[in-house]
Amino acid sequence: MGKAKTISNKRPYTTADYIAENMQDPVFAAVFTETRFEHSFADALWHARKRRGWSQRELAERAGMTQSALNRLEKAGVTPTITTVWYLVKALGCEAHLTKEEVTLIDLEAGE
Repeated sequence: MGKAKTISNKRPYTTADYIAENMQDPVFAAVFTETRFEHSFADALWHARKRRGWSQRELAERAGMTQSALNRLEKAGVTPTITTVWYLVKALGCEAHLTKEEVTLIDLEAGE
């Protein structure tokens, strides 16, 4: 595998960098705007899971779902139901703040 992409060799290339670069493309911007909630949830979910050091399989089992279903959520490939959000938040021990466009998962144990 190649070396991870960096910005000016100082910090890792992030999802936010990718989005910022591609928002000039009108097709990308339209699709991203339509799926902003899904992307926000996917990002928050991935970070919450990684903070715990859990695999997708481990979180999926704790939330009562399949690993493939969790994978689709983390790739922003599907819109989660409120029930799915609730099971995942409960499994992660988080509090969720939801808006039409954004999801914030607050780690109750760490106060994040």
